[in-house]
Amino acid sequence: MPEVVWPEEASSAAEDDARLPVVNDEQPGRNKAVVVRTFDEQEDLRAVVEVLLRVHDVDATYPPRDVAVGRAPFSQWLRSEVALGRWVAVIDGLVIGHIQLASPHDYLTRGLERDPRSMPIENLVEVGRLFVDPNFQRRGTGRLLLEAAVSRARELGLRPALAVLITSPAAIHLYAAEDWRYAGGFVGLHGIENRILVAP
Repeated sequence: MPEVVWPEEASSAAEDDARLPVVNDEQPGRNKAVVVRTFDEQEDLRAVVEVLLRVHDVDATYPPRDVAVGRAPFSQWLRSEVALGRWVAVIDGLVIGHIQLASPHDYLTRGLERDPRSMPIENLVEVGRLFVDPNFQRRGTGRLLLEAAVSRARELGLRPALAVLITSPAAIHLYAAEDWRYAGGFVGLHGIENRILVAP
């Protein structure tokens, strides 16, 4: 895995604001189609980290609070698991979202073992690291990313599952609209409740 070295992080509020694009009707890509393609670490990692920084600016619970904030720690978090597949959403050449498939975490398998309707644990795969640039939400990007991951999971003969924070209503709405089934829950870091969901 190649090492990514990040430049010194800006410390002033003005510099922080400068990395947030202004969204208006004239913004490039505003009316263009979203394309989902396979993630390429060399090509996409830096852009994905910038998207994750913008996500964190509006939702301090994501990534999880045990992850330090910044380009280097976010880069490390994104590459901390061996993924079975990773995808990015792109609009007009701009990366605006990300998702991955990976082996399920212990918290997921423990929760699902209590659900008699679940498939055997060895058939599960975890959907994770799903996020969309706040400036490009509400255009179906999360759904497109989810469809790519679920399609690949089914090609592999695996059943997708995930954990979602109850503080993420937009994500919960997306999964409900796609008929994901509630299969349990647990209290995660810092006392935040998570719901475990399984794909239909």
